[in-house]
Amino acid sequence: MNEELGQVLRSLRLASAFLSRSHFRGRWGVIGAASVGKMIFHGVAAGECFVRLEGAREVTRLGPGDVVVFPRGCEHRLTSAPDADVMRVTQVPMRRENDLPLFHLGAAGDEVRLVCGTFRLDHPAHASVVELLPRVLLGQPRTDARKRWSSATVGLIEESLGERAPTSETTSLADSLFVSALVESAQASSGPSGLLAAVRDERIGRALALIHAEPSGDWTSTNLAAKVGMSRTRFFAAFTSLVGEPPAKYVTRWRALVAADLLRERSLSTNEVAERVGYCDEDALAKAFKRTMGMSPTEYRRLQTAN
Repeated sequence: MNEELGQVLRSLRLASAFLSRSHFRGRWGVIGAASVGKMIFHGVAAGECFVRLEGAREVTRLGPGDVVVFPRGCEHRLTSAPDADVMRVTQVPMRRENDLPLFHLGAAGDEVRLVCGTFRLDHPAHASVVELLPRVLLGQPRTDARKRWSSATVGLIEESLGERAPTSETTSLADSLFVSALVESAQASSGPSGLLAAVRDERIGRALALIHAEPSGDWTSTNLAAKVGMSRTRFFAAFTSLVGEPPAKYVTRWRALVAADLLRERSLSTNEVAERVGYCDEDALAKAFKRTMGMSPTEYRRLQTAN
């Protein structure tokens, strides 16, 4: 499942956009602001704290190595205790180390150290994929081996950020931690549908990875079913139930979104874009593209140029 989810996210160009550290002592509480178009994560390097979505009742305790992800960038609370008073993150004292923010509160009491960051998906398809994810994901490893790995990874990120500006290695570690948190949340989730439920299913997850890896493939329900070792009927029913739409509709939408991404490249003709996403010519692309995007490829390219 890790590989399938990683493939889906890589196809959307997952990128770390911002990293910071937080050191809190005693009794404290912070409201993390909403971040439109970005996914937020917090990893616990040391100590314990509590997290909940702003306005929600459910509170979750986080310990070393635990990670919480907000795929839709929702406003949320991190606190030393469920009933602790809170302040906006913009009010929290901050200094810069290695040109990175270090937020700090309190001078005495138990210390909690966090690594925090945002991720973005640099692809026109990002919104449609994020819609398939829940508002909050909890990456709380369930095995000793996974706990050791997660704790060590958070620790390495914290150590790296304390010594220098983020390197490609630091960013890679953060990306791995992010994907791991999604996998852990998917394994613990009991949700009936959505991206995590689909990826949690070994065969449907593999089908999604195939579609994302090769949008130009001949991905009929029959061919996908054969690739993942299912009958067409069982595959169609399972895919539709888990993903929320039939395979053909998902393939068409993914191809249109990949085409939208390619149309931002002025060096490619519309016919070349059509071939790259599995259509015989630009007329076939135009019909599918308009059904998904509400405009023709030419109109979309003109709009991108104007912006």
